[in-house]
Amino acid sequence: GAVVATEDECPLDMVKVVTIAIVGSTIGLVLLLSIFSQIAQEFASCQPLTRIRLLDVMTPLLALYTSAGNYYWLALLKMNNAHPMHDALFMVSVCHLLLCF
Repeated sequence: GAVVATEDECPLDMVKVVTIAIVGSTIGLVLLLSIFSQIAQEFASCQPLTRIRLLDVMTPLLALYTSAGNYYWLALLKMNNAHPMHDALFMVSVCHLLLCF
């Protein structure tokens, strides 16, 4: 990588920015849904929305994000191929993720 003199010259890490944006928007949408479900109690046509359990919506989404992040990390680890131990770590991690998934 390049060496810079000040922090202002460093670009943003897009992987981190996109990840934080996706997780933040998911949590924001769940909070917005919780507000909407509270308002929906007043309207008869929206009664099914009042029975939504928000943690049952958010938990699987965040679990999918975590699994996708793990597979992305494994792909980067395999592509770098910097050390022979990475192959063993890759195989153990893939087996673990497949057994858990």
